[in-house]
Amino acid sequence: MPKAIVKKKTPAAPVTTAKGPVTTRLSTDDVARFLSLRHHDPHQFLGPHLSDDGVVVRVFRPDAEKVEIAVGKTRPQVLDKIHESGLFAVLLPGLKKVPAYRFKVRPPSGEVKIIRDPYSFSPTLGELDLHLFGEGKHEEIYQKLGAHVTKIGRTTGVAFAVWAPHAEGVSVVGDFNGWDGRFNQMRVCWEARVSGSCSFPSLAPGPCTSLRSGRSVACPF
Repeated sequence: MPKAIVKKKTPAAPVTTAKGPVTTRLSTDDVARFLSLRHHDPHQFLGPHLSDDGVVVRVFRPDAEKVEIAVGKTRPQVLDKIHESGLFAVLLPGLKKVPAYRFKVRPPSGEVKIIRDPYSFSPTLGELDLHLFGEGKHEEIYQKLGAHVTKIGRTTGVAFAVWAPHAEGVSVVGDFNGWDGRFNQMRVCWEARVSGSCSFPSLAPGPCTSLRSGRSVACPF
């Protein structure tokens, strides 16, 4: 049964980031709020972002010794570790649009994981959904909130959304990420105060999945 977890506010510890072309839009405040599970929109700096020089891709993998990105049939490119917490980034030069890609995550020991990036997908809640829910008129909101198997393009996974208007941050946790709330933090959709919209490619639904924002709370959806 999905759950959600709420954390009391504590001051974020100061952090530093490495300097370089792939960190130009990554502020220390973003990193501090992200690591304390209180970033309202981690999609702002994680995932793919168009720049004047190409596409910048960032990922948080504290379990990785090395992360590579594979685009099509091209040779995988190694990401730079830009923060000691486990933030990695790479510039894909010359690209004018975001390509489909996968990560090869290499832990210090164990098997290499090949994964899709959940932060490369757009929100699954549309503007009409948010408008109707905000007015209390959405008659099929049960089809949007909670966890739902979803297909985006050719990719099938699980989409999550939860209404948590008083939460500072919401994450999805389960066996797939070691129950670590830092991995899969959700964005806030301000129009309806829906704390979270995130898709998880290749994730199968199951009882191991829960929602987290500091303390455990059952999800009615």
